[in-house]
Amino acid sequence: MKNLPSKNLFVYTSSRALRAALQNESGGVLAPRITLAEFYEKALFVPDLVACGEIDRALFMKQAVSESKRAGERLKFPNELYEFMRNREYLFGFFKELATERVSIDALDLSDTYAWYAEHFEILRKLAGAYARILREHGFYDEITLPALYELNESYLRGFERIEINIDGNPSAFEFEVFKRAAELSEVVLSFRATTLNSKPVRAVEELCGISLELGFAYRVNLSTGEISSRELLSVGGAVVCRGFELRSLQASYVFEKISSFVRAGIAPESIAVILPDESFAGTLRLYDERIARARGSHRMLNFAMGEKLKDNLFYVTLEKISQCLKEARTPKFGVDYRAFKSPDGGFLDAEDSAVQQNLALGNFASDNSASQNFAQQNSAFDCEIFSNSKTDLNFMSAREFENTENFEILREISAERANSAEEQSFSLDLAEFQEPLECAQQRDYSVSAKRQEPSRKQQGSLRYSMQLEHIELEEEDGYSKSPKQRDRFRRSKIREGADEYPQRSNPQELDLFFASVGVDEALFGEFACDFAKQVSFEHFEALITKLACLPKISDALLQEKLKEPLYLIKILLRKFKDENLSLGNLIDLFLLEISRIKLDDVRGGKVTVMGLLESRGLQFDGVIIPDFNDDLVPKRSSGEMFLNSALRARAGLISHADRENLQRFYYDGLLRGAKKSAICYLQSVEKLPSRFLKSFEVQQDAEFSQEDYLRLFGREEFKPALCGQEDPVARHDFFAEELSFSRLDTFLECKRKYYYRYVFGLKEGLKFGEDNALLGKILHTSFQRLYERAGMKFSMEKFRSIYSQLAREAGIARFDVELELKAVEKLARLLEGHEQIWSFSGSEVSLKGELDGVRLSGRIDRIDEDKAGRKFIIDYKRGSAKKHMEKFQLTFYRALLAQECECAYLSLKDCAFAAPGDKTPSLENLRETLSSIGKEFASEVAFTRTEAVQSCEYCDYKIICKGQIDGKI
Repeated sequence: MKNLPSKNLFVYTSSRALRAALQNESGGVLAPRITLAEFYEKALFVPDLVACGEIDRALFMKQAVSESKRAGERLKFPNELYEFMRNREYLFGFFKELATERVSIDALDLSDTYAWYAEHFEILRKLAGAYARILREHGFYDEITLPALYELNESYLRGFERIEINIDGNPSAFEFEVFKRAAELSEVVLSFRATTLNSKPVRAVEELCGISLELGFAYRVNLSTGEISSRELLSVGGAVVCRGFELRSLQASYVFEKISSFVRAGIAPESIAVILPDESFAGTLRLYDERIARARGSHRMLNFAMGEKLKDNLFYVTLEKISQCLKEARTPKFGVDYRAFKSPDGGFLDAEDSAVQQNLALGNFASDNSASQNFAQQNSAFDCEIFSNSKTDLNFMSAREFENTENFEILREISAERANSAEEQSFSLDLAEFQEPLECAQQRDYSVSAKRQEPSRKQQGSLRYSMQLEHIELEEEDGYSKSPKQRDRFRRSKIREGADEYPQRSNPQELDLFFASVGVDEALFGEFACDFAKQVSFEHFEALITKLACLPKISDALLQEKLKEPLYLIKILLRKFKDENLSLGNLIDLFLLEISRIKLDDVRGGKVTVMGLLESRGLQFDGVIIPDFNDDLVPKRSSGEMFLNSALRARAGLISHADRENLQRFYYDGLLRGAKKSAICYLQSVEKLPSRFLKSFEVQQDAEFSQEDYLRLFGREEFKPALCGQEDPVARHDFFAEELSFSRLDTFLECKRKYYYRYVFGLKEGLKFGEDNALLGKILHTSFQRLYERAGMKFSMEKFRSIYSQLAREAGIARFDVELELKAVEKLARLLEGHEQIWSFSGSEVSLKGELDGVRLSGRIDRIDEDKAGRKFIIDYKRGSAKKHMEKFQLTFYRALLAQECECAYLSLKDCAFAAPGDKTPSLENLRETLSSIGKEFASEVAFTRTEAVQSCEYCDYKIICKGQIDGKI
């Protein structure tokens, strides 16, 4: 006899929870199973209205905001289309929460004891009414208006004898109302866990059924009868271990080690989950996973449930960079052979290589000096005896053992590949690839991280390398010598003609290499440039997007499919907002905004699941690993409370900040209770603390392996990134063996560890791409030098502008930045004219040598002036403020070099003033005492300690190896 279809319906909180339930079923005819969202779609309806799509919802809400001038003026809701589309989620989230919690704006007004929000509530009340009216007039409803308009689909609900709903979280008042009404038509059973962390839904069930529930149990409660169908004591879960790391990437090493450990303990890979409090860490894990798979010649280990953000996709980044270039009036250099720049593995760059895509953001090339080469040879990461020492051995399985036993072998094969390519790499590449290759996934930028070739003689003479530029003729026929309007016309005419506004540079920049690597040529870039500021048809916009998406390095069938919906949105926007005068640039901004919300599925993933916390609702795993368990991430802060403070929310009956925190604790608690083995790790430093949630769980410190064991993934024992807890480098060093410059002295006084990296170890800073302050400073210095050497020794703004503009264009500086800098120099013109009535230019970039108490000194002074009596005036140019330099030895050091009484001052572009030495400026006697003290310190071995001034670390070139940070955060 055949099994008859079941009259029961099972409802789950998510599709992933539903699939997990199906995997546990065995044979026979299964009862129907759907998600909670599908249940609402089938069980609820609104007479005579249809559900509104996301595009129309956004347009209707903008229309409602436009009708209320006060909404824009008082509540700062943007009326401009792009800004509104970018911020619309705040409005929708606020109104949805009120509707689903059955809290009216009037109730909020009554809860506002001191009437602080009275005007705001009045505006929001009218705005909500206008939006509901517009929806209804167009025949729509949405999740905001549904709770007020819905009816039950009685025939659907009566078709089941029993409906069992698994709730995992905090259902809204509206949802409980639906459950209760459905229970009058069919038997409804709620399945849930009752703990101290989800007391709000527990109380709601108690009130609905008139029963009392004891915490610490899993319940099945029949809403139709008000009885408890079953209860089961909640499991305690297996052991939970935790540990802190001082480098974020070491957490990735920990994740893979724990996966291997769990599998060896008998847990199936499919039953292991990596839960990410911060989903951006998925980029780090993905790069490691791909690297391991390539080295092993096997499939990846990890499957990323959250997919890949389309904004991390090569298409998005390319379109964004095209838009960025055109907004800044920058024209890349085309025809660059990007293959001349070697990739980390010794091959050529390939835009399809995700490691290249992610590491492009670093933007720095390592110096090609012998010390760096020697250092690279010492640091071929992933030694054959990886993770092993005299006391410990992680015993990773071989690839063949993995194939036979389905266990996970970790990273061993990488060693041979790294050893073979060690001589081709410099230190910055080692870390670019393995030490947070990492967190640059957060930067979303694709730049080149590769070993720099030795520059040609022509390159060595270029501005990018040494600022010793070849002779420049002061021509008045370039774009910058014209009036602003003439310059704009000049730029547009150059773009229309397909010409490059800037002269061809001998050294390609980051964007040049990037566009060359992805296949964006001058013709395609020109099509975007030609109409960037013009209104265009949808067909033209679609054609440009299609051309870009079909480039061989970008083209992907899944990408093409995902782009259809945002393209349709642009089509609708152009149709409904004809009066907005949207240019191609505006449309690109809107398009990028919409596709940034899209995710691409991970279709080639492995067996271990990586997911965010919310995606794990209703799931259980035998092995759970949670990295990034830090207090700034766990609990995760919500942006949903932007309109109301916590006290007002609590009085109105909305979910409070404490409720949100407890809900997150509830999810973590459920995962750890259901697991046989769990591991938690976090970043530990002065600025980073473990989450206070750790106190909610019984955890043991994971001391099986030392931090150095995990750190060995980065290289051999000769040199490793410095850890906060390890001993400072100690070395014997002759501080005065070479002539002492001010920069070397200042580096030592600022941070001994930085001095060690630069002058003892000989590790030079990497070459940085882009428009950094150092480059702008060099252009400013060189411009002053050229002006005074060739312009009659008096300041002329007109001639300075011409010199500076040409140097800046050769360096590839954006026009906006050039004009901004020149505006600042214009303010100095009158100051310099007054100064030059007394002082005359004597020399610039003057190299001097001297001696002070037996210490040989050397330096280069920006400028020396002289009056008619022969007195000297030392000037040091500063782009920024001179205030932070007043306590340094620089002016005193230069006076010692000059070896005579003189005046001296900083000329600050920011302060628009001369800054002479003050009370805080060290004297010559202070300099003597400092040099004497340093001599005594270096008479024996010196411990090169790290500075305690955290602000000094922010822009330090060595923070990657010193603190393990490359994301700009210390």
